[in-house]
Amino acid sequence: MILDAVMSVQAGIPYRVSVLHHPWHRQMVLTGPAGVCENTHRRSCLPIRCAEAKEAESASRLSPLPALRTLARRARASLTGRQEDELVTESKDLREALERALLADIPLARAMGLRISAWDRTTLAISAPLAPNINDKGCVFGGSLAGVMTLAGWSLVHLAADDARIDCDIYVQDSTIRYLLPVWNDFTATASLDADESFSAFLETLRVRGKARVSVRVVVADDSGNPACTLHARFVALAKATIPSGVTTDAAESGITTPA
Repeated sequence: MILDAVMSVQAGIPYRVSVLHHPWHRQMVLTGPAGVCENTHRRSCLPIRCAEAKEAESASRLSPLPALRTLARRARASLTGRQEDELVTESKDLREALERALLADIPLARAMGLRISAWDRTTLAISAPLAPNINDKGCVFGGSLAGVMTLAGWSLVHLAADDARIDCDIYVQDSTIRYLLPVWNDFTATASLDADESFSAFLETLRVRGKARVSVRVVVADDSGNPACTLHARFVALAKATIPSGVTTDAAESGITTPA
């Protein structure tokens, strides 16, 4: 009996796995696209009685072969690993491009010394040093906290649109800030969507209607991890165009397009 299956096991290349069952041995042959044998595995065993051979053959029909399961698992792991690497690289490129734009276009962002320290498509963190944001009491100036938190929320929404290749203008519509504790050191503002919001719904509305709103929560914690300052804001996005495939966000923002 021969059992055939086709799967991808390396770099997206299709391989055919042929498993030959015989009362005295089992042979597995992997052949590539050109039909060349890539690997052969043979498991020999002692002669068995005809009844036992039939029972073994029947059992092999009912349950997947361990070898096939292993190959399929390796193929999935290889594909998942490549996809994750590509997402990480794309995420880093988008984050760095937005940080350059912030520092180039917003003088206050340069003066505060901020940087986008993390973004995982769900949350975003902007960090800033104490020195350029200090007040007369030696802690972080309230205006700097408001500025960094507002930019964190704005950047979170901006990167979601960039990731979806939607060219849009984003505005803060309203916000509420609570100053709970003084911040005495370098600080980080972490932004995320409100619990009842989702990027999928926001982006779909933006594509269909050309405008959408989304609520964001931003937190700055003290050295002990307690919320020192919080911001709740609503942002509005107005779509300009869908960025053509193959055109970078920087190019789209500069008005540069390529022929279709």
